[in-house]
Amino acid sequence: MIRRFDHRSMRFRLILTIGLILLVFQVISVVWLWHESKEQIQFLVEAQLQKRNMDSHVKREVHEAVASLAVPSLVMITLTLLLCYQAVKWITRPLYQLQRELESRSEENLDPVACHSQVQEIDAVTQAINQLVARLNSSLERERLFTADVAHELRTPLAGLRLHLELIERNSDVKVQPLVQRLDQMTHSVSQLLNLARAGQSFTSGTYQNVGLIEDVILPMEAELSIMLEAHQ
Repeated sequence: MIRRFDHRSMRFRLILTIGLILLVFQVISVVWLWHESKEQIQFLVEAQLQKRNMDSHVKREVHEAVASLAVPSLVMITLTLLLCYQAVKWITRPLYQLQRELESRSEENLDPVACHSQVQEIDAVTQAINQLVARLNSSLERERLFTADVAHELRTPLAGLRLHLELIERNSDVKVQPLVQRLDQMTHSVSQLLNLARAGQSFTSGTYQNVGLIEDVILPMEAELSIMLEAHQ
């Protein structure tokens, strides 16, 4: 089954452009060869009719004919390659536009790529990239919602357990302080999950700020890390 070329496809444009360039220069070569051959044939016919010995003139004409064909051929080959290069560069220009569009994006920009062109392959690649970005956004959103839901579901039973332990300690002589401390640690972990979910939501919406690693992260957790270190020791 023969596949038809779409006039919007890059392959069709490349084949058509390069074919036209080769056809034009082939016609120029044929015309030039016909012109030079006509002069040489006319000279040889006149020499044969006049019965003159013109070997030196014939050799000179042959050398001139070779030079007159070789030099234009080299020039036309050079021009053909140059025009083909420019044609390929012009036809693939939408690819470079798409490349610049993707390179200018930051890691938090997951908006669809707005790169419209008249080339079928570029539109197909752009559509595939946008579908991938949409699936990635959906996956990140599901993960964020799952984290937030789990954190909310855990806070309520932990708070209820802590309240029951306090009531037990108040009404009896049972020491439940270690259990209360453990519940407090779990509640703190759940709060961190909630903060992480909120931070992810803010990051996805484009609201974020730079923080210092030592001043804003390590120093506030110094006391907690010291307690954890002592507990492990």
